[in-house]
Amino acid sequence: MGRSPSTENRARSYPSFVADVTLRLQQLVAGWQGAERNQLLTDLYTECLNAAVPGGRHLLPIKLLSVIDLNETHLQATLSGLNGKA
Repeated sequence: MGRSPSTENRARSYPSFVADVTLRLQQLVAGWQGAERNQLLTDLYTECLNAAVPGGRHLLPIKLLSVIDLNETHLQATLSGLNGKA
């Protein structure tokens, strides 16, 4: 028993689908001018999530983590807080 035609079509087109999503995300990020419009980085993330459609969401991080005055110490403290460690 073989795969259904729709499954075979998706399997054949998957590399091009990923390439299309990847290109679309690159274009979004490269062309984003939200900082000039006082938009938050989360706005770009939302645009990318919407552009990735469910099949491409694995290409994006699960969430964004904002770290003020980014350095190793602040990053470790933020990650510890995220993981519930004190």
